[in-house]
Amino acid sequence: MKPVYGMSSSGECIRALVAERLGYEPMARKPGDEERLKYYTRLEDVAAAEIEDMGFQLKEGGLCQTCLEKYSIERRGIHVEYDTPNFTLVGHLDRILNMAGHDYPVEIKCLGKSSWDKFEKGQFNSFLGYAAQECCYLAATDMPGIYWIMNRNDGEPLKYVVDNPAHPLVKLTLQGFERIQLPITIEQIVDKINTVELYLSIGELPDGDTDDCFFCRYKYLCQETGTDMQVIDAPDLVEAAETYKQGLKLEKEGKQLKSTGTQSLLLHAKQSQLSKFQVSLVSFSYHGTVTEEYFDQELFKKQEPEQYKKYLKKKKPYDKYSIRLLKGAIDE
Repeated sequence: MKPVYGMSSSGECIRALVAERLGYEPMARKPGDEERLKYYTRLEDVAAAEIEDMGFQLKEGGLCQTCLEKYSIERRGIHVEYDTPNFTLVGHLDRILNMAGHDYPVEIKCLGKSSWDKFEKGQFNSFLGYAAQECCYLAATDMPGIYWIMNRNDGEPLKYVVDNPAHPLVKLTLQGFERIQLPITIEQIVDKINTVELYLSIGELPDGDTDDCFFCRYKYLCQETGTDMQVIDAPDLVEAAETYKQGLKLEKEGKQLKSTGTQSLLLHAKQSQLSKFQVSLVSFSYHGTVTEEYFDQELFKKQEPEQYKKYLKKKKPYDKYSIRLLKGAIDE
C-alpha cells in the first residue's frame, strides 16, 4: 500500500512531516485540547445551520467508514482522496453543498478575533496551511469550494467561494460570498510530499520551511539544547544575524506576493486563451497543461541495487549548515 498523508497536514513544515514518519515522539497535547476540539465541532454545527438557514442544502459525514476499513483509523467527515504515483492524500470535508446537481466541498473554520481579522485582511496568504488543505480538497473533488469562517467571539462570518486553480472556467457564484483564489497549486503540494518521501528514504530530517511553529508538536527538534551552544554578541555577527532575519522575512513576503500575482496572470491567460501577453513590463507565456516525468530512484534502487550503485555519483564537497530561528526571532 502506498503511503497516506492527511490533506489537513499537507501544509505543515516539511521537517515535522518527516519527523512524524521517522517515528519521532510528538510533544504531548496541552490539557484541555480534547475539550477544545469538541467545542470547535459544536461551533462548526452552528455555522452549518446558518448556511442552511440561507436556503442551502448541506450533507454531513459522521464517522468515516472508508478510513476504518482501509486504514484502521477513526476520522469524522466526508472522505475524499487524491492519488499520485508515490502516495495518496486523504481528507475529510466538513460538509458538502448540493446545488443544481453538483456537490461543492464546504470547509468551516472557527477562529478567535485576532485570527479572524488576520484572515479577513490577508485571506489564504496569511494562512498557508489552510490554503494547502483547501487546495487538496478542490483537487480531490474537481470543484470550486465554499469557505465559511466564524468569529468565535461574536459569531460573525466571513463567506467565500474559492476558485479551483485547476479548473478556472468552472465558476460558482453565491450572493453575499466573496470570490477568492488560492496562493498554492496541487502540483506544489505533490512536489513537497515527494520531497518528504526522499528524505525518508535517506533517514534524514530536512531544515524547516516555515517559522509558524506555535502549534507544532515537533518544534522541540528545532530548539537547540545542551551546554555546547555558545552565545555570541560580537557587533558584526549581530548585524549579520539581523540581516539574515530581515532577508528571510522579505523572502517569505515576496513568495506570497509572487504566488498571488502568478495565479491572477495564469487565470487571465486561461480565460482569455492568450498564449502570450505583456502587462506593466511583465511578459507572461502560457504553455498549456503538461505532465512532468521523473525518475523513481527508490524503485530502481530496490529492483537493481548493483546497477544503482554503479550509476550513483558523488557531488563535489560543500559546506553543510543549518540556520534555524528561535522563538521570538521575528516579530509579527
